[in-house]
Amino acid sequence: IDVELLPEVLGLEEVVVVGYGTQKKVNVIGSVSQITNETIENRAVSSLSNALTGQMTGVTVIQRSGKPGFDAGEIRIRGVGSFGATPSALILVDGVPGSMNEININDIESISVLKDASSAAIYGARAANGVILVTTKKGTEGISVSYNGYYGISTPTEYPDLAESWEYAQEYNVAIGYEAYSAEDIAKYKSQSDPDNYPNTDFLGHTLSRNGIQTGHDLSITGGRNANRYFLSAGYLNEKGLVINNDYQRYNFRLNLENELSKSLTLTTRISGSVEEANEPTTTANKSYEGLEDIIQVAVRFPSIYLGQASNGDFGEGPESGGTPYSWLASKGYVKTPVTKAGINSRLDWKPFNSLMLSAIGGYNFTL
Repeated sequence: IDVELLPEVLGLEEVVVVGYGTQKKVNVIGSVSQITNETIENRAVSSLSNALTGQMTGVTVIQRSGKPGFDAGEIRIRGVGSFGATPSALILVDGVPGSMNEININDIESISVLKDASSAAIYGARAANGVILVTTKKGTEGISVSYNGYYGISTPTEYPDLAESWEYAQEYNVAIGYEAYSAEDIAKYKSQSDPDNYPNTDFLGHTLSRNGIQTGHDLSITGGRNANRYFLSAGYLNEKGLVINNDYQRYNFRLNLENELSKSLTLTTRISGSVEEANEPTTTANKSYEGLEDIIQVAVRFPSIYLGQASNGDFGEGPESGGTPYSWLASKGYVKTPVTKAGINSRLDWKPFNSLMLSAIGGYNFTL
């Protein structure tokens, strides 16, 4: 068998923007990466940063939490370059510094990553850890309406194999070197004839008691003529976590306008915003535990010999007399995190003659 590898040269003649000028892609293929909306628009993720996972060489995305509303990824370009300062890359959304996680994925035209000093020189010291250029969609001639929707269910991939209450009692006796639990106690734990006094509580199963659900709906309209074009979009995202009372929802809107004021003068205006709200359960009567992460941590750590909820409805105190996930999740108290974000940026391009173009760009973002 003769195997021959043939070079693939498609796309290498494309021109990419690098700092102040442009170069052929073949000359900077190791220092610049780019993906378009076709690559990421069908990825069912709530944060744009996670859509980059596995899409670019030299770009690492680390997702440290799966909690709805707080599952954004940390982006590292060619590893960690700064140990005394933040190792995060500089993110520019349509030329203005910002965050990419509240942007609707369906609003993205392209994402470019500048990985080294030569390609990111225009952005100064803030580009030491790389630059991510996010470009949103523009209007096109004619009218086009697009809708994208999805629905997904998430379940735990694997549960730890935790000891049953009678197994825990047996191993506890071995660990301390004497019979803290008698043979009769162990038999009652195993038979479950008196579950209120000799329980076998599955704290983890009770905490992660449902399937996670994620659904998204996006509607966009593009249109216009040669001199005036627009892109208008609205999106809705809803996530429900594996833990009850843990959910997140977000509304997005965006309006991109491009107006040719004259043959040499073009004004581009982009207005965007989002309204978000994250809810999660919290602990009660125990200040050493506070949030959802602590509830899950306790659910894994508390032994099954402790009572979750008795047959008469009373809740168990737990090993630290501060309650258990049973009582915390049954409480009506929860943490609500509402966030409203909005931003506007404008760019004025003046082209006095073909070989010269002067641009002025400004923007304002705020969070409530």
